[in-house]
Amino acid sequence: MKIFDLPCFDTRKSFYGKAQCIEFEDGTKVLKSYDTFVAQIQPSGELLRTWGGNSQTTSRHFNSFLIFYGLPPVKFNTLEVTPV
Repeated sequence: MKIFDLPCFDTRKSFYGKAQCIEFEDGTKVLKSYDTFVAQIQPSGELLRTWGGNSQTTSRHFNSFLIFYGLPPVKFNTLEVTPV
């Protein structure tokens, strides 16, 4: 497992450690925003929303997560929550 700070791909310089990526051996990639796991990219490439809340900051983290992994933009609040 590999854990690292998510790079910021918007107008700000950094997320200052508030957003992290977790990459598992099986290829699963998880976005952690503050202390909450909010999204996953499955090894198949399927994108899952794992948190039912919504905030402007989490949406920013989510957009950078998609950009970092080369995925097309999706509005975070339009995805259905998938419990994992």
